[in-house]
Amino acid sequence: MINKQFPSEVAAAVGQIVLQSQMGMPLNGVNLNTGKTPLPPQTLSSEEYNALLQMPLWQMTGAQYKSFMESIIPNMVMSLQQAPPQKRYVYGIDGLAKLIGKSKNTAQRLKSSGIIDDAIIQNGRTIMIDADLALELMHQNDAREKAQKPSLGQKFRKEVQYV
Repeated sequence: MINKQFPSEVAAAVGQIVLQSQMGMPLNGVNLNTGKTPLPPQTLSSEEYNALLQMPLWQMTGAQYKSFMESIIPNMVMSLQQAPPQKRYVYGIDGLAKLIGKSKNTAQRLKSSGIIDDAIIQNGRTIMIDADLALELMHQNDAREKAQKPSLGQKFRKEVQYV
């Protein structure tokens, strides 16, 4: 058996955790005899947190693991919420065709029309398209065309006037 040296504060914290678990005392808000956690769960003190960081995962009890994960998850959620969204790119006419759900010919006509020029990065024959920007530009173009197109009622009125 390998004997590893622990810092005295970690050894004391681990010893306290082991003693509490042997006596069935509440450990970080979890009663080991009943397995019930009072709501809301208690946060770990910095000493308990550091002790659990030093402890191998296979030595943790279920209650220790649960309280450790409860102390980590809020930080992970906050970091994911603060991360900027990553841009999504499609490559080539094939990628554009899959993005819009149309044929390669339709994708080529869309690219050639100039509607999505701001979303296209092209170097020679290599085409990279910002997918979100391309979809937004297509949506804006559709809205512009609908605003310029006369409604069926306006067409009918013009036809009736000339008949």
